[in-house]
Amino acid sequence: MHAYADFTTKIGLLLLDKSYMTAAADQEAALATAIDTLAQYRLDIEVVDYVSTGAWLYDMPDDWDNDTGKYDIEYPVCDTADEVQWLDVEMSEIYRVPITEEIPTGIQLRFRDKGDTSTGVYLPPSGDHFRLHYGIPYVCIQGNPDADPPTPDVVTVPDSLFETVCKLGARELCLILSSRLGQNTNQLTGGGTVDFQKPTDTFQQLAKTFFADAMRKLNPAKGERPGYVVFGQFIENPLHRYARTLYPRDNSLRAYTDR
Repeated sequence: MHAYADFTTKIGLLLLDKSYMTAAADQEAALATAIDTLAQYRLDIEVVDYVSTGAWLYDMPDDWDNDTGKYDIEYPVCDTADEVQWLDVEMSEIYRVPITEEIPTGIQLRFRDKGDTSTGVYLPPSGDHFRLHYGIPYVCIQGNPDADPPTPDVVTVPDSLFETVCKLGARELCLILSSRLGQNTNQLTGGGTVDFQKPTDTFQQLAKTFFADAMRKLNPAKGERPGYVVFGQFIENPLHRYARTLYPRDNSLRAYTDR
């Protein structure tokens, strides 16, 4: 796993001889935006097993992020099965409840009862196991060695996504520089003006190149994709859900959005 400084250093180096135009704060801001962008295409998949109590409501994990909101329920659970069996996307939803000491997040998973027994049982019977698969954003947070006690970096971005995140960060850094130079287009120097249009265009083009490189990793050509199935739901808000093809079927269940 790479450290926080590895990302900011690499982002600066990708700009080669233009890196001198950036400050550490620029690289940190670019990295933060890159992590936010990554969440639109890849999520860190977590798995939690539940034992049904026969109830309709179950607490969501503490790290559930309602903004990303991708999840799915495996039921019935069978670790020896060749393929995972997913509960139909219409059989559950995320539900807001009053925040209490017992439910500090105010978010619960609710099984839905449509009153149509012909479609099968929606609620796992008491004693049965079901498994929640959910996606949360990767994080890349800088530690503070001068704090008392010192705090370490918190980085969950896997090595396989290091280059992609850095290119997304380099793209943002180019946009920062392009905007900064654009604001100085009519700046007076001596008796004339400085034309920043050419370097501005250069940074905008570089930004497009870095983004295209990152997208080739995140959204490979269709012929290069592994076999994929419908997995997960996208929560537009706590009470509405839209099914979407999200995850390739591989061992890591690494997410991507099929655009």
